[in-house]
Amino acid sequence: MTECERKAHLFDTSATLTLLMEDDAGADRVEQLLRADRIIIPFVVGLEIYYITRRERTEDEAERRLALIRQLPAVWVDRVSEAVLLTTGTRKTRH
Repeated sequence: MTECERKAHLFDTSATLTLLMEDDAGADRVEQLLRADRIIIPFVVGLEIYYITRRERTEDEAERRLALIRQLPAVWVDRVSEAVLLTTGTRKTRH
């Protein structure tokens, strides 16, 4: 199966944090998706994890978590078109 044929999942901050906290409920499912499907992580997830971790823990922990996210076998999206932004925003309002 080619990369384009794999089902794609857009990870939000919650899913990504679940993965970072291995004992969190749902971590197994998130890991399963990561291994089987194509994962897309928007830059805002990195931003949210960084600032939340820095605020609640330490700068070192925030940098460590961001480095871990960058190592995931996922597509990191840091630029999107207006259409993608609006479509994503619309879908986010439904969930």
